[in-house]
Amino acid sequence: MYLGSVRFVTRGSGTWRSTTFDHTRIGFRASTQPTVAIAISTVIASITLSTPTYGQTNHSTSAAELQPTSPISTTPQNSDYILPPRVAAPEKLHPLTTTLPLNDIPINHFTQWQFSTRNAFAQTPENPIFLNGTLKLEGRVIESLTRNNIYTVDQEGSYWQLRSVTHQTAIATTTVEPQTMNGLEMQMSLIAPCLTSDSSTDQQCTFTPGLVADRSSIDPQLFVPTGLEQISNVGDAVTPESLAAIRQPGFQAGANGQEIGINLYFPNGGTFAGNSQSEETAIERNEKTEYAYAGTFSRIRQIVKANDTEAVLGRTVRGFTVFVEGENPSVNLAIQGAAQLLPEVVPKIEGSQNPVNTRINSILYRAASNARLPAGSFTIYSAGVGRARSLTPDMTSLKQVPRANYNSSCDL
Repeated sequence: MYLGSVRFVTRGSGTWRSTTFDHTRIGFRASTQPTVAIAISTVIASITLSTPTYGQTNHSTSAAELQPTSPISTTPQNSDYILPPRVAAPEKLHPLTTTLPLNDIPINHFTQWQFSTRNAFAQTPENPIFLNGTLKLEGRVIESLTRNNIYTVDQEGSYWQLRSVTHQTAIATTTVEPQTMNGLEMQMSLIAPCLTSDSSTDQQCTFTPGLVADRSSIDPQLFVPTGLEQISNVGDAVTPESLAAIRQPGFQAGANGQEIGINLYFPNGGTFAGNSQSEETAIERNEKTEYAYAGTFSRIRQIVKANDTEAVLGRTVRGFTVFVEGENPSVNLAIQGAAQLLPEVVPKIEGSQNPVNTRINSILYRAASNARLPAGSFTIYSAGVGRARSLTPDMTSLKQVPRANYNSSCDL
């Protein structure tokens, strides 16, 4: 039975947000996001990216924009880009556009590291220490605008994660149920003058079959004998010695090696609940869990493209996990190695002559993040494509927000 736990949690390298203390837990938390509050409208449910202005360097400065970090450079007429691919400034990106779950841990472009540890102590010799952490190795977000008015935000990153996982769980349940057991013990013999013509008038014979229950064969769980032995037949002559022994008090099977009669013993002839000691049933459950550590190297790539009417999203996650005490290590390594060769998802969208609509439907991001993955699992490979129509100025209520769909075609 756990008595309590002590937990220390730190995240990122920002300012301390809160320190709390109660009877069983001490918590520290740091934030990796800027302390400037960003207001998000819940009426239009959109994410407004920056709309590059042709021949100008001024851009909107609303809080949720992906704002270019430098003026749009002049490109040759034969170039495919109005805004060549370049690294976007992190502070100009809205966290919702870069947030995705990585092995049950939500991350975005602000995430640098997360770490938590917890020690569970109890009246048992096993006091496991739980370690969970995420470290960003590298990452960047590239933005670009093509001449056929396709705006692209390409997010890439690689992460190292440490996680405490359940290795083995053994559960033993003991039920103590008071019962009263009825048993049966039958010992009898029947002797009378023999009926055969060749027997003398004073000769005695047995008129019961000779059956004996083997008491050494009683099942210890069911309390019933598993072996019966036939020691004589009906009509066998009884010797004078056996006849004299049978006349003694109590049950006598015979003498001088002769056994006759029925000698059966059934300890379990039926039960009913309760006995003279107790009427209550007691159940005891013991659970023993062994934990192990797992390290995961993951690579993520998310590509968002927008034109004048809609936006598409392609997301690819690759992971390689090593367990400290894992089973079938060679098979696991082979499967994970092969998964690293699977292709990345690059969504496609048609260009147009109309300016880009960067009011991307935020439901598109939520649809991708809500794709079902087994809880407590490790992603080897996951890929999917989503699509949603962008928002327009005439949409003034949530009922007018278009739906979004996201199809995850391969999850390992």
